[in-house]
Amino acid sequence: MELYHIHSHNSYDDLYKVGNTITIGESYNSMTQKFMDSGATKIFNPNINDYVDFQDEAKKMFMYGLTPQEIYNNLCYFLNDVRMNSREFILEQIRLTIDKELPSRYKCIWLTDEESLDFWKKSFKNRLDSIYKVEVDGNLFTSSESLLPNPTALHKEMYEQAYKYWQPDQEYLKNAKDKEYLFTGELKILKKIK
Repeated sequence: MELYHIHSHNSYDDLYKVGNTITIGESYNSMTQKFMDSGATKIFNPNINDYVDFQDEAKKMFMYGLTPQEIYNNLCYFLNDVRMNSREFILEQIRLTIDKELPSRYKCIWLTDEESLDFWKKSFKNRLDSIYKVEVDGNLFTSSESLLPNPTALHKEMYEQAYKYWQPDQEYLKNAKDKEYLFTGELKILKKIK
């Protein structure tokens, strides 16, 4: 089956050469690795493009006289990471409840089809580095971005939404323009589109 992969960073460009076959699912993907590296006590500091200790960073914010807006912005980065990490944890727990054989969001690669490619291009906007046409052979799961739990919802609601994500209504998916495919297995790079 031929699908598309969108890179939002180019740290794997050497790996994603046309003709290469990549085994997906043996280690954590880049998003999960980011969460693993940050931990609940870390905060993203956009000025140094890295994670720093939250307590130390909070002290510095006050000591160096950051404006309330700058403090607010830093705290928003931190809270967003905590919420997204919670959402991914809940999704993984529900996946294990429903079917352990479904591709884990922790170790999969995200793909899309031709009908949903425009949606994802717009979603990535200026973070889009590369688009690859790929061929897959392995474990493929289809759902929709719109079925993902809202990371700002209560945990109870996120659990309910996670069931809908992992057990999507097939009629809904037929017309969805924001399909996402989770894949583990052998992925062959066919063509670099952008």
